[in-house]
Formats: sequence, C-alpha cells, structure tokens
Amino acid sequence: MLRSSHLHRVGLLAAVAVVWQCTAVATALGRETLSPAEAARAGLVSAWQRQMTIAGGLAGLADAQVYVDATRPREIVEVTANDQVLLRIPADRVDRSGQPIGIEEAERLARLEIYKLKRRGTEATQARSQVPQVRLYVLGKDGTVEARDGESGRVLWTEQHGDPRLPSLPMAINENFVIFANGMDLIVLDALSGRSVYTRRFRYMPVAGPVIVGSHVMTLCASGRVEGLPLGNFNADFFTAVAAGEPTTGAVAAPDLPRMMWPTEAGYVYAVEGGERPGMAFRFPADGSVTAKPAVGLGGRFFMATDHGQVYGVSALNAGSVLWRYSVGDPIHAPTALFGNRLFVKTIYDDLFCLDATSGRSLWPAPVREVDQILGGTDKQLIIRSTTARLKTLDMETGSAMAEFPATSVVDAIPNPLTDRLYLLTSSGGIQCLRPLAAELPTMLLQEFKPQTAGEAPQKPGKKPAEGATPNATDPFAPAGDDPQTPDGGADPFGGGNDPFGGGADPFGGEDMDDVFGGGADPFAN
Repeated sequence: MLRSSHLHRVGLLAAVAVVWQCTAVATALGRETLSPAEAARAGLVSAWQRQMTIAGGLAGLADAQVYVDATRPREIVEVTANDQVLLRIPADRVDRSGQPIGIEEAERLARLEIYKLKRRGTEATQARSQVPQVRLYVLGKDGTVEARDGESGRVLWTEQHGDPRLPSLPMAINENFVIFANGMDLIVLDALSGRSVYTRRFRYMPVAGPVIVGSHVMTLCASGRVEGLPLGNFNADFFTAVAAGEPTTGAVAAPDLPRMMWPTEAGYVYAVEGGERPGMAFRFPADGSVTAKPAVGLGGRFFMATDHGQVYGVSALNAGSVLWRYSVGDPIHAPTALFGNRLFVKTIYDDLFCLDATSGRSLWPAPVREVDQILGGTDKQLIIRSTTARLKTLDMETGSAMAEFPATSVVDAIPNPLTDRLYLLTSSGGIQCLRPLAAELPTMLLQEFKPQTAGEAPQKPGKKPAEGATPNATDPFAPAGDDPQTPDGGADPFGGGNDPFGGGADPFGGEDMDDVFGGGADPFAN
C-alpha cells in the first residue's frame, strides 16, 4: 500500500514537471513571437508556430533555408461560390493516422461541402489547383537536419548525420538533395526522406557551405580552391579550380542558370560554370571589398555591395557584364536583399536604400534611417527591425512607415526572398510563420528579368546617393574602334575608358599581374 502511494506521488510530480516544462516553452514562444494583435497591425496573420528539434535553440542553429519545389506542386481542391473561394482542401492534409488524405479524398470532402451549401441555398462548384511546394530546412550545429512543410509547419522528417563534434556548414538544396559539409566530409541526403545518399571526403578543407550549380555541387575550400562533383555521380573525380584570395563570404548560384559567384580577399568577384563542362567563367575587380553574400535573381543576375559604398548589378550570362552601378556613399557590410524587382541595401550607418533591380535607380525619395535588420517582405510591404527595437512595416513603393510598434521580443528571421511568408526565430528555437491577411496561398516573389530596350536611356553614374547609375545603352561588347586592349575592336566591359569600376586595369590579368590560377598549374587538374 505504501509502495503504491509512493509511486502515485512520483507520477504526480513527473506530470507536474512535464506540464511546467511545456508551459515554460509556450511562455517563451509567446514572449518572442508576435501576438495576433501585433501581427494584425503589421498587416499579417500568424499561420503557425512550432519548436525546432535542434539542440540548444537558436544558438545551436547552423543554417535555415526556404526552398520552393516547383517539380512537385501541391494539389488543392477549391470550393467556389459567387466567384469567391470558400474552402481549400489540400491533398497532403494528414488524417488521424498521420498519412496524406490524397486527391480523391480531398474531392470527396469538397463534394460533401458543396452538398451542405446547396441545402442552405448556395450553389457552389469545385476545381483542382496547384501551387509550388514550400519546404523549410533547418540544420543544427550537431548535424541534425529537419524538414518541414513551409505552409503548415508539419515536420516531414528529422535526421542526424555527421560527427556532432565537427562544424557543419550551410546547406545546398534542390528538389532531390540536401547537401552540407561536416568537417572534411560532403554529406548528401535525400530531400524527401532525409536518408543518407552518399558521403565523400573533400581534398581540401571547406571554408563555406556547398552550392548546387546546374548539374554540379561546388564548395569553396581553403587556399582559394573550388571543388565540384556532378550530382549524378558523386563517386567521380573532383573538379578543381583556383581563385586569387580566400573567399570573403559564401557563394551563391543563379536559380535558372548554371553559374555561381563569390568575392575574394584579392578584391575580385568570380563566376564559375556548373554545366556539362564546369570551369571558371569570368572575374571582375570591384571598387572595394565585398564582405557580404550577394543577392541573386532570375536571368542570371547577381547583386553585391562593397565597403566603398558601391552597389553592382551584374549579369552572369556568357562572359559577364555590368548591368548598372550605384553609389550610396557609405560602406556596406550587410547582405543585399532582393524582393521582387526591388533591391535593398543597408549601410554601416543603418541607412536603408531601395533600388530598382533592373536599372539601379533609387526608388525611394530618401533612405530609411535606423534600420537594424530586414526581417522579410511581401509584394507590397517590407518588414524591418529598427535599431531602437521597434518592428516597422514599410511601404514598398515609398519607404514610408505603414505600422510601427515595440518588438523587443523579435530575435531573428530566416531569409526568404522566394515567397511572401515571414519566418521569425526565437532564442529558444521556436519558429513563427506569418503571412499577409489575404494571402492564404503563397505568392512567389522572384520576377522575370526584363532588360532595358534600346530606346530607354539609362542615367549616368553619379556620386550622390540620389543619382542612380546604369550602364551605357550601347552594348559593352560591340565594336568601338581601335582599342589597344581589345585587338578585335570590341569594347572591354570591365576595363578601358568606360570602366564601370573606375579603373582601366584588365580584370583578367596582364603582364604585371600575378596569375590568378597560381602560376602555370592547370586550375582544372585533379
């Protein structure tokens, strides 16, 4: 009897401890996320809140990325009446056993809803629709990888790979693989299940996370080296190239072009080809050092900023060209952010500029002051955290504040230039997904690149921030007379009298320049 009473007391104490722990986690999430009233003031609504399975909370996070998989779209059945969508039933909704209901069950449920509406006197119809699948991948410092549905927060899989004692570098993701570096190992996982596909030992120490470039995965390594493997044959010999200088930040790849770009300590920005014949594509000298990861858009466009206050729009097509150049006048160390066709640049003095990604023109009448961090954006508004710990919603068109309130609880956010969802992070490892009030389905933010026509005369570069700068309307590769640096008569897009970087030096080297590939050695040798 006494033993039974003792066990009963122990059970009660354990239950109280569990309840207290759950309450503490919920309280922490509540303190560090936006309340429904705060979200509504920003024109948002909380879609879901979840706790990551990463040990150590935010301090244990190595990387977090949003990925849009257009190859496996979500199927949704919509019930419509009077040109309004009354109900959406996704085919991947889970049943009581945790399995997706499927499209046939979704249509059955839609027919049942139509029958109920008809009995109330409302005529409704049903139709199928498809939207890209949004997934959220999280990597812990101990090698734990978690995949979630970006729209519902549902965990798809969680796996631990690699040695937790070794550093894990940021992930490379496509529709088939999740790839990251753990110590000296390249670890390849199946994107849908998290199971290990392949593990390969690097030849040189990786210094940045891998990047998927076309049909290859490439990694920046020590001593300026780049190592690559074909995605279809991880057992193949490494492709190797050499750049001048160590990378100053990680590389980025174009979403629709097999090109990757990254800056180095030598003051160059390199581009590498990742198609069937991988190799160095081109490089150019920037006016100053690029210390933050560039932004990338459709059409092979890359956007980067330097510590001399210069912002560049660069096309990675063919041998590369400078689309435009803009000077903000102050050093830039924060990453550039692209939402739609608007590029956002923050200086070391916390001034935020908004530029047209096509022409480089300044779109706001004046920069927004006291900006600490860009948290996310939609097609109409930008959400930022100020240096005074206030959350602000800015109008994309003018930069004026649409809403503003204290937000000391907001810790960080997952960068998301792909959709109109905002993913806030808490110090305890929680994730809060916010969406616009009227956007039940995600809106894709990447816009197709539409180059300027010959009749559009872009502005000339100016020294003042208010003066946008774009390249000459003439083709930089078109004939331009007898140029001693271009024997065939073509104008050099990076050098010569019209050098957009302010110097006439040949970016590909000359007689007095050290060989970027380390002397006479073949940069592509195994």
